[in-house]
Amino acid sequence: MSDNNGCDILFSLLGEPIAVEQYVHSIGIKDMAIRNTEAEMHQTWDLQFKNWCTPHAMTKLLELFHTQNVLSKSSHDILWNMMAKNTTGTKRIRGHLPKGTIVADRTGTGAKDEGGVWSAVNNVGIIRLPDGNHIALSVFITNAKADHKDVEEVIARIARAVYDYYTPKEK
Repeated sequence: MSDNNGCDILFSLLGEPIAVEQYVHSIGIKDMAIRNTEAEMHQTWDLQFKNWCTPHAMTKLLELFHTQNVLSKSSHDILWNMMAKNTTGTKRIRGHLPKGTIVADRTGTGAKDEGGVWSAVNNVGIIRLPDGNHIALSVFITNAKADHKDVEEVIARIARAVYDYYTPKEK
């Protein structure tokens, strides 16, 4: 359900966060910093902000993952299936899309501080359109003071607006 432990295991196998950052930069994604493990980020509030990425960079990474050979076929298929079978965040990108729409996504949810502010409520994914085309979408919300369900609703509405924009209307 959550990738925090899995993420840290992969970091240790790949040579820690900096090795992953270097790989991501080598494939052309520059607006991303990967400096700390999940375990480290949970130790100190400020450390979570050392890992960052722009929505544009994340969307580009999703596009590369989906359309280029940045992974072996078997690794691509494993990652796609894990993302497509994701059961977290059903009220985010998938929240208002038509039933049966294929979405391969991952959520990211930060902590709430003592003032009730969410550090992050995110969702990134690839949406398959009815015509077989795909859309890569990244929605990052930070410093939200709203209820969690309201923040998820914002993500769902954004995803539906994007879906509607790219889905031809039947006449």
